[in-house]
Amino acid sequence: MFRRKNRSLSQNFREAIWPRMGWMRVFRYYGLRIYRLNDPPYAVAAGLASGVAISFTPFIGFHLILAVLLARLLNGSMLAALIGTLAGNPWTLPFIWFMTYKVGMLVLGNHIEADIPEAFHFKTIFTQPWRYLVPMPS
Repeated sequence: MFRRKNRSLSQNFREAIWPRMGWMRVFRYYGLRIYRLNDPPYAVAAGLASGVAISFTPFIGFHLILAVLLARLLNGSMLAALIGTLAGNPWTLPFIWFMTYKVGMLVLGNHIEADIPEAFHFKTIFTQPWRYLVPMPS
């Protein structure tokens, strides 16, 4: 009755950027999928917790992948893990990264550069990445 047409890579990409059925229908569809989750409470809680936990890490760009992997490891809901990564948003992440930086400097025992320099420029992130990124995953 319903046959799926094989689409090319460019058609799949176009559909991901601008869906034919419209964005409101896509949001409504995923909203109903979340509402109708048929997982036990443990799976939803484990998925959401793994998404929130991963969103606090400095691995920018890998949050979704790592959250799904952790949810899979814990037998949690992968959809709930994706929603949990929304806890790390642009308003909270700078504070989280600052505290991660401070804790990393404490663990490394480097008390001299415990504060972020007053003359901070984004250029220094690219010229001296070890200064900021080495203490963060510690």
